[in-house]
Amino acid sequence: MHDKRTRGGLNFACGRLGAGSMASLVGLRGPLRSRLIEALYTGKGLSEVGASRDGFWVAAESRLPRFRGTLQGWAKGLLGARDPAELVHALTALGLWESRAASRARLSDGEQRLAATLPALLSDADGIVLVEEVFAGLDLVAKSRLLTLLEARVAEGVLVVIETDDWGVAEQCDSLAVIGREGVLFCGKTSSLMDRAVEEVRIATPREASVRAMVDPFSVSVEVHRGEVRAWAPAGQDLAAKLLALGYGDVEFVVVRPAQLRETVLAMLGPS
Repeated sequence: MHDKRTRGGLNFACGRLGAGSMASLVGLRGPLRSRLIEALYTGKGLSEVGASRDGFWVAAESRLPRFRGTLQGWAKGLLGARDPAELVHALTALGLWESRAASRARLSDGEQRLAATLPALLSDADGIVLVEEVFAGLDLVAKSRLLTLLEARVAEGVLVVIETDDWGVAEQCDSLAVIGREGVLFCGKTSSLMDRAVEEVRIATPREASVRAMVDPFSVSVEVHRGEVRAWAPAGQDLAAKLLALGYGDVEFVVVRPAQLRETVLAMLGPS
């Protein structure tokens, strides 16, 4: 779409998020989260590394403004003198091409919500922020379409930050910021956070003591819950625990469940 050079990263309030990245902003609601969203939404207090400039950030709206004429006619006014193929691509990616000649009143609520993001998606801004309300009213198909178009902008060097409580959306972002009550608990690559996660290994065996002795060299903790032996293995140790258990004669079965982003973040946030 845009002929844009990849720019430097951003000095974000919670750390450094690089250009060409899609980051989710999750965690507890409160003054800190509100201030971060306000800063992102307005662009105040945020600057591009090496050079501050106006218009770095643009916020995607959750509601379509009133306009006269067709959706395509309104959207053309957003492009200025730029290539109209950008609009064709955006409308098609969002599933709105067949509705391009419709008036605002003829668009469904979901179509209006998707169309409302066009000013941000078609802008030349280096950063796009989407507050929680943008995704809240979209169904699964619409969310997927919007994320696909956002990923295309990320590939052009745009930095996208999404405030969300939707774990499905957060899992598709390569970076993550976890907001606690009084500070930022994590800010960086989602994969880096998951490297710290704990994977669960469930072992069915009548001999708890044997399992404890078996997994002890691998730093796997074991407990019994309602007769079921469960072992929690640090990332990378789950396969070793599974192989050991399978090699033990009285083990009936082993289930290895990878750690989930939701559980990892909730553990960081602690009891509510």
